[in-house]
Amino acid sequence: MPSLALTPLLLVVLLFGGAKSLLLPGGVKPMLLIAQASSFHKSVHRISQLPNRHTAVAAVAHDASTEFAGSRALAHAVLLKVHKNGAFANLALNALLAKSGTSFSGGSFATELVYGVLRNRASLDHFLGQLTNLNRTDVSTLTALRIGAYELLHLETADYAAVNEAVSLVPSGPRRRFANAVLRSLSRRRASLIDPPSLWLRYSLPEWLLRQLRASLLRTDAELGAWAASQQETPKIGLRVNTLRARPEDVKEAFSARGLVLEGTPIHGAFHLAGGGGNVAKLPGFKEGNWTVQDVAAQLVGVLASPSRGQTVLELCAAPGGKSTHLAELMGDDGRVISVEVHAKKAQLVRDACSRLGIQSVAVHAADATDVQTLKALLASSALTQAKMDTCSGGEQDPPASSDTSLADIVVLDAPCSGMGTLRRNPEHRYQDDSRLAELTKLQDRLLDAGAACVRPGGSLVYSVCSPLAVEGCERVAAVLHRHPEFECPEVTHRELVIYAASSTLLGGTNRCIQSWTHRHGGCDSFFAARLVRREGTAPVPGG
Repeated sequence: MPSLALTPLLLVVLLFGGAKSLLLPGGVKPMLLIAQASSFHKSVHRISQLPNRHTAVAAVAHDASTEFAGSRALAHAVLLKVHKNGAFANLALNALLAKSGTSFSGGSFATELVYGVLRNRASLDHFLGQLTNLNRTDVSTLTALRIGAYELLHLETADYAAVNEAVSLVPSGPRRRFANAVLRSLSRRRASLIDPPSLWLRYSLPEWLLRQLRASLLRTDAELGAWAASQQETPKIGLRVNTLRARPEDVKEAFSARGLVLEGTPIHGAFHLAGGGGNVAKLPGFKEGNWTVQDVAAQLVGVLASPSRGQTVLELCAAPGGKSTHLAELMGDDGRVISVEVHAKKAQLVRDACSRLGIQSVAVHAADATDVQTLKALLASSALTQAKMDTCSGGEQDPPASSDTSLADIVVLDAPCSGMGTLRRNPEHRYQDDSRLAELTKLQDRLLDAGAACVRPGGSLVYSVCSPLAVEGCERVAAVLHRHPEFECPEVTHRELVIYAASSTLLGGTNRCIQSWTHRHGGCDSFFAARLVRREGTAPVPGG
């Protein structure tokens, strides 16, 4: 495949859809996701079985000690920001790459180090901890040790380069001598060290997360192990064709003409970019709005909602706009999508996405998605505006499915969540505890109640989270069904969704929800989604 060497920031991927966990308070724009170059990587889980390693792969030929010295320093700085300040790795890395003017290969290597260390931090500490007491090591030196250990254990960098360059990140004096001794010892003794005895150590995943998954959804050791291993993979870049402007086959052909391969998926118009990486703004058709970046798992939500032309759709927690634009495309841009986002700056991201894709049917509002009165007022106002436009244009409109213009045909809620289904893209989340789950589930319940109050009889409420946890998925849906008996959870029958359908006794039986798994479904994120339908002739339960 030809290189996409266009700018020093080729590693930047604009993510227009995906995890709500990426949306930061105060309107910070979380749209930049660093895609990793995998040419440096040798994935190894049993260190005692490491083969004799080559001096380097082609990308780090000769000795890697001079060309990538700045890359290691950059990676060290990013990792310190993540550790000390709780920074998002993708945002911190993008900011430093933009300032550094580093080369494409240098940026690729820095990215590999940052994401590699974060994805393997617990296992790296396990091996380093057999050589020294890490509790007495300062954060800066420990970060340098982790970088050196990652190169020694997972990459094909020459041993002397991995050791010397990691040591150079530590100030001269006793700390540098200490780092040198530890890494040289690791280089000599790695084949005799004890492998991580547990899944959470081997794959650097939260122990509480694995425990919850084992108890509820992934009930065998083999399944849990396969999912855990999949979280170490470099995530694929998902593309969604804007069917208002292009045909999937034409987009695929345009990529092929550039020597790039788009791999098909079960979802019409959804692709994976083989090989990944690159500044997507430079890829064919992006500026024209022919496609956008969205993980395939996120695209399942729009397909599950399946809006029809002329319908009114209310989307809650809409930023950064991937689902709003998808819903509009599925309706042929003929209908109304009212997108609600609490932060004004994030709401602008939705408008920007619509503008680039040429979508006219989305109206974006900065409002509290838990405020039912505000939501109904927005729906009623939108209906009135549409009626006036139809009158002025002399057009005819089909009679509304419900006489209450403050209700929607479909409400879509992609709720804020733990983000545990996106650990490949957001490896810093691996080191969170479960203390926020109680707060998150309360917010999810409030949002579900607000959404349920805005659905017309016969309409639907679609709920999704980028998390595989039952407490954020099927348990939340079961709870809202209990509070709102006017809703039911029908079987998933859409032909494109059947392979993602999951059964749940909590939700009433076979194929009642969508559950995508990274290890089962072609490398997409691990999402949950369910569609609830309000029975005809029913009134909403006040207050849930």
